[in-house]
Amino acid sequence: HRECNHFFFKHLIKDGSIKDVEVFSVPFLVGEQSFLFSVVQDVTRQKEIEREVKLLSKAMENSPVAMWISDNKGTIIETNECLLKFLNISKEELIDKYNVFNDMNLDADQLMKIKSVYEGERKARFEMEWDPENVSDSNLSESPKLFIDVQLFSILDHSGAVTNVVCQWLDISDRIKREQALRESEQRLHGYLINAPYGVFIADENGKYLEVNPKAAEITGYTESELIGMHIPDLVFKEDSEIGQRHFKHLRSKTISQGEFRYVRKNGDVRYWFVSAVRLSETRFLGFVDDIHDRKQVE
Repeated sequence: HRECNHFFFKHLIKDGSIKDVEVFSVPFLVGEQSFLFSVVQDVTRQKEIEREVKLLSKAMENSPVAMWISDNKGTIIETNECLLKFLNISKEELIDKYNVFNDMNLDADQLMKIKSVYEGERKARFEMEWDPENVSDSNLSESPKLFIDVQLFSILDHSGAVTNVVCQWLDISDRIKREQALRESEQRLHGYLINAPYGVFIADENGKYLEVNPKAAEITGYTESELIGMHIPDLVFKEDSEIGQRHFKHLRSKTISQGEFRYVRKNGDVRYWFVSAVRLSETRFLGFVDDIHDRKQVE
């Protein structure tokens, strides 16, 4: 009976360095003489990776960010408590069950980025909407629908081959919801401005028009595209330019300003308008303009 011995030990190399080696050893007889057949393999990098993964696992446990480690095929082999709470799932329901390549939430571009990490690229990052109903590997029926910031990086062996991939999931649902609400608010505001019965001008800190509405074009006689890039003094009647300058200076310092002065239409007509303006930020100013020329003529 030949018993195979299997063990690891530290091996001293001629140059003085120490390597981790794995040994498989089998005794055999030739006649009455005993011999030992051994296969010795350098597993230094493998041991280093195992130590790195253990250290990373310990760091993961204390991390406030949801994280997992997969093998080189994309199957999760380790995770942290934060991810389990994140998904409202047990470790047993996730380990060896979830495979990133089977996650149907990923689009083609995201899947390509992930694949590149498993093929040797050091890292990848993207944002995605994640719905547990699109994952069939694990029981995620109690997991919430999320928006996540995904970051991956690879762990390589001595030959450059990927042994593991570490992934971090950061919940950005609140940020995405705020951004969506802001976009919807901006769209509503844009709709209001487009249909406003007053001329609307949005200018920067230098008085340059950045956006106008159709009514502003109607009042001035310029097209909207012609008004964009013009400056406030370009429309103010020369003799009222000092009034216009005071109006804008007051707006920049006091956040709100109102006044009436003359402006010049594209065809050269000089008319009166009433301007009510507010400071939106240090670099954005919103003005509502009403042509009051006919009323002034009556007065």
